[in-house]
Amino acid sequence: MNYLAGNLVISGKTVLLVMTIGLIFTVSLIINISFKKEGSNLIYKANLQAFNKSLEEIEKYFEDKNMRSVCEESVKANNLLILNKPGFEKIEPNYNWLEIGKVLKLIPKQFCNY
Repeated sequence: MNYLAGNLVISGKTVLLVMTIGLIFTVSLIINISFKKEGSNLIYKANLQAFNKSLEEIEKYFEDKNMRSVCEESVKANNLLILNKPGFEKIEPNYNWLEIGKVLKLIPKQFCNY
C-alpha cells in the first residue's frame, strides 16, 4: 500500500518504519528520564546517609566536648543540607528541614565564633 504525501509516494513499509522509529525514540526518552530521576534519588539517598553520619559525629563531638570538631561538622552538615534540600524533602517530607538548617547554622556562631 502506498501513501501520497504531496508529490511524494511513500510505501506502507516506510510509514511503518518511521512510526516504529518514533515509538522507539519515545520509549527510550521515557526510560532515560526515569533513569535520571532514579539516579538523582540514589544520589540524594547517599547524601542523606552522609548527612545523618555527620549529625552522629556532631553528637559524639559534643559528648567529647570537642567544640572545634562540632563546628566543623556542623558546617559540613549544613552544606550537605543546602545542596540536597529538595531531595531530602522528598525522601523525608516530615522533617522540618528549615529548622534543622537554622540549628546547624547557629552551632558555629554560638560555640566557635564563625
